[in-house]
Amino acid sequence: MTNPDGSVAFQTYIYASWLDPALVDPILADVSTFNHENLEWFNDPFINNVVGDWRYPPKGAPGSVCAHNGYLEVGDPEGNGPTYTDFPTAVVPINGVDYHLQDLVLLPWFEDEVPSSAENGWYDFPATDYISVPAVYCKH
Repeated sequence: MTNPDGSVAFQTYIYASWLDPALVDPILADVSTFNHENLEWFNDPFINNVVGDWRYPPKGAPGSVCAHNGYLEVGDPEGNGPTYTDFPTAVVPINGVDYHLQDLVLLPWFEDEVPSSAENGWYDFPATDYISVPAVYCKH
């Protein structure tokens, strides 16, 4: 985008949808895709934060294959791929309505920190107990 003074500014955006929880699995329902995409945008708005090629968690699961995703995508380890069903959404009730949030990995998961420097040693949020070890990286 060109500003009136001739300088150029970058703008980033996300796209997400709202799906009726009565019609779809909770991993896709209501705010689930929004919280996934919002936090990925927040952590890597220009899609240039490069990380190693990680395996889908949980460690040792039969579906734990290499992601072939070299970017800081905090929602993908638990929200995409062959092991996503191992990670149910975290249900957050607000004013009598249940909202389904995808659990997201935190930066210490990607950085292979032991213990995690995040609050209470967490590797994920909001569930905080789905991931207990940092990422496992693929050997190439």
